[in-house]
Amino acid sequence: MRIRAEELRTREDEQRKKAERELKNRDEELRTRGEEQRKKEERLLMKREEELRTREEHRKKEERELKNREKELRTREDEQRCKMERELSKREEELRNREEEQRKKEEREQKKREEELRTREDEQRWKVERELTKREEELRTREEQRRKEDREQKDRVDQRKKEERDNLKTIFAEMRMTELDKAMHMKRTADVLKGFIAANPVESPGSQELRIVLLGKNGVGKSSMGNMILGRKAFKETKTRESEVQRGRVDSRNISVIDTPGFFNTELTDEDLQNEMMKSLFLSHPGPHVFLLIVRPDMFTERDVVKILKQIQVNFGKEAFKFTMVLFTEKQTMTKREWIEFRLERKTRELLSFCEEKCYVINYKNKSDKKQIWNLLENIDEMVKRNDREPSAQIYLKAMRRKSQEAKDRMEKKSQLSLEEEQDTADKCLTSEENIKPENHSITDVRIVLLGKSGPAKSSTGNTILGREAFTVNKRFLSASETCEKHQAEVSGRNITVVKTPGLFDTPEEKLKSEMEKCVEMSAPGPHVFLLVIRLDVRITEDEINLVRWIREKFGGDAARYTIILFTRADHTKNKSLDEYIRESSDLQTLIKDCEDRYHFFNIEDVENRALVTELMKKIEKMVMRNGGKHCTSEMYLTFQQKMDSEREQKAKENRFNWFKGVMVLLVGVLGSCSYSD
Repeated sequence: MRIRAEELRTREDEQRKKAERELKNRDEELRTRGEEQRKKEERLLMKREEELRTREEHRKKEERELKNREKELRTREDEQRCKMERELSKREEELRNREEEQRKKEEREQKKREEELRTREDEQRWKVERELTKREEELRTREEQRRKEDREQKDRVDQRKKEERDNLKTIFAEMRMTELDKAMHMKRTADVLKGFIAANPVESPGSQELRIVLLGKNGVGKSSMGNMILGRKAFKETKTRESEVQRGRVDSRNISVIDTPGFFNTELTDEDLQNEMMKSLFLSHPGPHVFLLIVRPDMFTERDVVKILKQIQVNFGKEAFKFTMVLFTEKQTMTKREWIEFRLERKTRELLSFCEEKCYVINYKNKSDKKQIWNLLENIDEMVKRNDREPSAQIYLKAMRRKSQEAKDRMEKKSQLSLEEEQDTADKCLTSEENIKPENHSITDVRIVLLGKSGPAKSSTGNTILGREAFTVNKRFLSASETCEKHQAEVSGRNITVVKTPGLFDTPEEKLKSEMEKCVEMSAPGPHVFLLVIRLDVRITEDEINLVRWIREKFGGDAARYTIILFTRADHTKNKSLDEYIRESSDLQTLIKDCEDRYHFFNIEDVENRALVTELMKKIEKMVMRNGGKHCTSEMYLTFQQKMDSEREQKAKENRFNWFKGVMVLLVGVLGSCSYSD
């Protein structure tokens, strides 16, 4: 057993050792295999790294090639761009050369044309000069004859003056002026003559004064032209309503510039315009050297030619065209072609033919250029030389005599009101004013008369006051369809009567007269207030500014004390308060001043807002209390019809007398100056 056990142990030991040896062998084999595998993998990794290095080198090589290609492309593009620039510069030079050649060619052609025109003008000028020399010789012979006749007439000058004075006295007697009117008239005449003598001394033979009268339409820039000639702001550049003279020194000589109203001034009657034109001759005593007719091409029409020529001929006579020069402005706003077409138009040629082709062009925009004023004065001097250095005094005398004769003829045909009739009318007016008795009753009844121009404003105002739609508001109605309307309502415990009248400025006179008679009946025994309705969303007119004066003339001077101005559309004051808006408007200030600063405003869109109506009632009550608690008296109110009947005749009589009086005074002054110069 022991032997077997030992054998078994030995066998187990051998087997164990054998197994250990096998394990060692296997471990060695595994180690050798793992080492080989690792080495193999390392070799693979090294190969891969080498491949990556080769690829990186290849990539870098490609990048270098790309950079080289880009450089080549840039160089090619730069070369191509430089080449194109050189070609463009060559083309531009060629174009410049062509344009320069074309311009030089055009300049040469223009010079040729100008030379041709100069030669033609020189030929025409020489021809005109030859004709002028002939005319001058004829004029000299006529002048010698005239001087001879003047010497013969010199003895009759005193007699003529005496006759003129007798004529003035006769006119004064025919007009049957009162002693007070005579004294005031003589004082005004003396003041006018003193001012005229002081401002217009008799011109000495060697005087260098130049007298210029500016003529033209409204808005052509006559006042601006006068300021440009004098080199200062002498005239206000607004619409001229009366003739005005301003003096100054230009280029070491005395210049007198007379600005006149526009020929087509809608604010002046034909008679007023003629008086202002005669006044311009009066201010240019002993006569203007030139009439400068200002013409703007953009405001010059075919109809204007006939009207302008007629105005010059009517006011100054045919001889005035000899002393007239056309002054074109605003040429700088036209192209050369447009200017040539304008000069060739029939209207321009016709105007220039009447003025003997005397014209000049001036640029308003370049006012600092004194050279154009000097050239203008040189042209005027040349014209004066052609006119034998004499101002248009003969035009002055002939115009005076013509107007004097016309006035005499009209005075002989027109019957005069007798002194007794005028005195009776004055006595009636005084008696009616003395018989006025104040009313002491409380103001429970308020009678309101709405006045103003045509439109829906008066109807809307009446509805706002009454608090209901009483008057029909039609924004498209015509003024001719308006009639007097009357509506009543109780407002704040008062019986309110509102009378709406038709438009005062565009209703025919006969219809207006009948409608105002209805107004008198509807508001009897007399209104407490005249409400002048003025809209602020439209521009105020000249008629509206003179509305208070119209009320005084129609209803008497006291009627203004019963007048309040009512502004509507007060929300259209350009984000300003009503007081600020009024302060910035001189026209509104004048209107309010005529009403003794009484005014109110309404929002006619908001009929339900009664606060403004209540405030208006308080203002009316306050005004009535200041007037002694009275309404506008029926005696004064009912004189409206009588004044409407006599107004036109009386006004025409006064205008004729004032005009004829001025003409006679001017004629006496001119005859005196002529005798002095002789």
